[in-house]
Amino acid sequence: MIKKLTFIIFISCCLNVTAQNLTFKIDSIKVYHLPLTMKTFLALTDYDVRHWNQKVMNKEILKVHTIKDSLKICHFSEITFMDTSNNTSFQHSIDARIVIDIFMEKGVLLSIFMDDKGYYILGNETTQRSRNKKLIDWLKKNISDFKS
Repeated sequence: MIKKLTFIIFISCCLNVTAQNLTFKIDSIKVYHLPLTMKTFLALTDYDVRHWNQKVMNKEILKVHTIKDSLKICHFSEITFMDTSNNTSFQHSIDARIVIDIFMEKGVLLSIFMDDKGYYILGNETTQRSRNKKLIDWLKKNISDFKS
């Protein structure tokens, strides 16, 4: 019994070490954005932004950009999102205008949605985060019709 337990612990340790050495390669980034100045009666979710189908004066207002350029993706990967000092005290108070889907290999790795003031939520977090200057600068630099 002790040999089996030792073997199981050894295997699990090997798997953990192997898993920690894996690096994830971002394939592409998809940015959906609505005009930041647009007013709504209800707060929009990331789903609402991705599936926006309303037009203004017969023109599409949802802009979708797919970024596959490795240099732009590399600059995006340098942005720090997980700094705990940038959490706000708000809970799901965001009215999304921008949704950023990060794709890795075969699916979405992370979704970030942001309101018109630059506050954002990562994935399925419950706490809103403060503005991220590097993220806003990256959007301005890589999305031609992004204005804030």
